[in-house]
Amino acid sequence: MKPTKPRKLTLPIAKLRLDGDTQPRTELNADVRREYRDLYKAGKELPPIVAFRDREGSLWVADGFHRRWGAVDAGLDKIKCLVYEGELEEARWYSYAANQGHGLRRSNDDKRKAVKAALLHPKGAKMSDRQIAEYVGVDPMTVGKYRKQMEPTVESLQSTTRTGRDGRTIDVSNIGKRQAEVEEGEAEPEEEPVGVDPDEDFDLEDEPEPAPAPKRENLDPGIAAILDAAKAWLKANKARQAVLFCALENFIEANR
Repeated sequence: MKPTKPRKLTLPIAKLRLDGDTQPRTELNADVRREYRDLYKAGKELPPIVAFRDREGSLWVADGFHRRWGAVDAGLDKIKCLVYEGELEEARWYSYAANQGHGLRRSNDDKRKAVKAALLHPKGAKMSDRQIAEYVGVDPMTVGKYRKQMEPTVESLQSTTRTGRDGRTIDVSNIGKRQAEVEEGEAEPEEEPVGVDPDEDFDLEDEPEPAPAPKRENLDPGIAAILDAAKAWLKANKARQAVLFCALENFIEANR
């Protein structure tokens, strides 16, 4: 949820604060920073930086860290900003959803940082995995994975209630409870097939015996002579065996 409509202002870069843990990325990209520097030097317009002004007048950057540093490198002393009225916590919350559709694509580490921070934030503590996933821009299973990892050491994540999208409070204490019992060995016995006695032995169906190979004395003398010659030819050289196998493979492949 975004705060009230922002004001469009051109502000001194020196007044924009970066020390409020509002950086949504794990690190800045030097190439992107240089690219933005060159664009600013060439007089190009880039999207404004997003900042929050708290009650004491501090301006917290929530989106646009690469642009801010690009402007500094280009020698600018002022930059265009969209300024929301809000406290530091609101700036942090805004930053978790930043860079989903613009700027440098987020890395997996960036997404991991945003998810974990959202889970610890007062606004995210009572939200479901799906709500946080939609806000941060990740899969709900990703949020669930990190929630499970963090729950043993983070008291705020041990709450048994969540706030639904419609504002209602939901009790989630029983979600996953049955699965946990199954994992601990308390699963219900498997159902037996209807009409089958589990103690009764099953008779194996008799398999048809393979047709007997034709006896040598029943073969045509000419065919028997050819077979004997072929055996002798193959037995004399293993390379010939390989040639025959290759020919058979090609024949089979061609007649599939």
